[in-house]
Amino acid sequence: LDRHCEAEGRDPATILRTVMFPVALISRERERETVLADLPPARAATYTTATPAEAAERVQIYLDAGFGGFILRNPTFLTPEAIGLAGELIGLVRGVPAAV
Repeated sequence: LDRHCEAEGRDPATILRTVMFPVALISRERERETVLADLPPARAATYTTATPAEAAERVQIYLDAGFGGFILRNPTFLTPEAIGLAGELIGLVRGVPAAV
């Protein structure tokens, strides 16, 4: 991307680099085996399971590499609890403590 920007005369810092982040968030270890059960096997194979803290560590790797946008299009965010886990992940990445 940087080489292409250079060829086009564009500053690569003006581009928000995004990445698809296929993660199924879990709150407890025992959910690791069941959270993807309702997805077709081929689709489930593209996801990883992680607690919000584990996912935040993985996100940090992408942030360190220069990515700033994350696509969380996720069929496992179907309950208020699952959406809450996504909120917890976002808070951890932004450095905001989780609500108690």
